[in-house]
Amino acid sequence: MANNKKRPPASAPGIRVRIAGLDKSAEYYADQFAASVNPWGAILVFAKLMVPEVPGPAARPGQSEAQATVRMSLEHAKVMTMAMRRALKQWEAENVEINIAPVAYKALDLSPEDW
Repeated sequence: MANNKKRPPASAPGIRVRIAGLDKSAEYYADQFAASVNPWGAILVFAKLMVPEVPGPAARPGQSEAQATVRMSLEHAKVMTMAMRRALKQWEAENVEINIAPVAYKALDLSPEDW
């Protein structure tokens, strides 16, 4: 039986792969991250800001809770970064520019020119 689904051209924006078990994989929300690179690979730690259940002196505003740690080869990290940049650029071209607050640039020692 022939597969009638059209395959995207090689030059299509984004990377389309089939991932087995995706519907069963864990899903997390993160609003913070930390990245580390060494000669053996890259480590991404995704975290979210914790909101104190009860405000008061025991609450620690600004404390983060790690959600997931992802380790990968340097090659994978570089290709993933390139693919993510391309996907975001495509989204901006079709929608609206994603604005980054100046405080975020400063905190990460980045500038709009880094984009």
